[in-house]
Amino acid sequence: MYPKLTDVFGKAEMENLNGLMTGKTVEDILEHTENKHLKSRYEEIKTTTKDALSENDIFITKHLIETINHLNGQIRDWKIELRYLPTRMK
Repeated sequence: MYPKLTDVFGKAEMENLNGLMTGKTVEDILEHTENKHLKSRYEEIKTTTKDALSENDIFITKHLIETINHLNGQIRDWKIELRYLPTRMK
């Protein structure tokens, strides 16, 4: 079974991903973080990320995060539209 991170878009995991995407190692990230949850998951993170991301990993991850952020924005917009839809239909 392959190791995996859970809740990749949680606060701690995003701090880790952002650090890795700027070329930092897991040790660099954990040395400067205040996040206890991130520090407590050192071995899991190190095993999963193999300590650093390749240029290809960084490229793909950045684009995936941009896509997810865009989709989250669309979902927020649709929720607002759907909330007001019943009042417009009267």
